[in-house]
Amino acid sequence: MKICLDPGHYGSNYNPGVAAGYVESNFTWTYSWLLKERLEKYNVEVIFTRYNKEEDLSLQQRGKKSAGCDLFISVHSNGVDNKPDMDAVFTHWSVRSGGEGIAKKIGNALTDFFTNEWGSITEPCMYCQESTKYPGYDYFGVLKGAASVEVPAIIVEHSFHTNRRYCEWAMKDGNLEKMADAEVQAIAEYYELTEPLDDDFYYIELNTDLQKGDKGQAVKRLQMRMRQVSAEFDQEVKAHSFKNGVPDGSFGGKMVETMKKFQKYAAIPVTGMLDASTRMVLNENCGLVYGDLQGANAQIAAIRNILG
Repeated sequence: MKICLDPGHYGSNYNPGVAAGYVESNFTWTYSWLLKERLEKYNVEVIFTRYNKEEDLSLQQRGKKSAGCDLFISVHSNGVDNKPDMDAVFTHWSVRSGGEGIAKKIGNALTDFFTNEWGSITEPCMYCQESTKYPGYDYFGVLKGAASVEVPAIIVEHSFHTNRRYCEWAMKDGNLEKMADAEVQAIAEYYELTEPLDDDFYYIELNTDLQKGDKGQAVKRLQMRMRQVSAEFDQEVKAHSFKNGVPDGSFGGKMVETMKKFQKYAAIPVTGMLDASTRMVLNENCGLVYGDLQGANAQIAAIRNILG
């Protein structure tokens, strides 16, 4: 899966909050990087609309940067001058390219998150699909831009920078990290992404025998592990067992062929299953079994680097 994150607004002074030190453009920049870090643990490819905080792009340019992605998310906090107590989450989606389901999933998750953090919030999540003035058309420029390249697009307004409680909360150490955890968890649940691996995500221990027809998380771990064996297996497994960058968790005929190929290279019984002997080899430094392959030294070095 590939997601384009848009840190809303540029520079370091755009939309100061009511609490000294909070600025929306600083929040969106910092928070987007927190989302990126967490999404990548789910094997999601993440790009930004810009990589220079000071770069000013037009709204539609930002949306168009998402071309080729599966989702566009524009990150913001909200503001309203005449309602200082307003702290609700707002989400918007494109009427032309979609995004309603994920917008509501994130909105509800963040509403639950803030309710747990604060005890209560003023309103449930507010969903906004289109402009009431121009029904049937996208009002926001970033949504228009993403829709023009046919990418589902949403805007997430993470509470209100005109609310003092939110601003002070957002500036406390660890709070944005907790919010990013909740938001990425919602994305993962919606798209059924593989659970994040441990901090040592480069090492995946296999502890279950598997065979053709098996499905689920254990198969996903095997698929991720096989990609670490070598560049050749990486491409092979991606070709038959990954969709949008995510393992499908299904042990099919192509996976049987891959397992037999690995077992032959490793000089262990060729069964096409993940059995005890295959697990033992895969749970060790896989690079050591490639001594007779062309380019073995480079492969072993790469695998050792992966496995630490």
